[in-house]
Amino acid sequence: MPLIVRQENTSVCISMSILFRLYADSDPERVASAEDNLFKVVSELLEDFHVHEKEGTPSRYATAKVPTVLQALSGISTIQEAQVSLYLLFPLL
Repeated sequence: MPLIVRQENTSVCISMSILFRLYADSDPERVASAEDNLFKVVSELLEDFHVHEKEGTPSRYATAKVPTVLQALSGISTIQEAQVSLYLLFPLL
């Protein structure tokens, strides 16, 4: 996997990890600070993955994104129902 794709995946994974932790916090200020960024990062990731998968055969880029997408979906599964209902679980899913 090219170095730039690896760096991109690492950056997104770290960002999502931090944002999911903030979003799961009991402090409303932390939740609010993470909310928009979290949904933006995850939505862009899923949209990017979907576009590459839709092209027919999976590209090396899309294949490299699989662990990052799985981390995003795992994080989504930990969000409380009340928080998810605010967005009705991302329009891309």
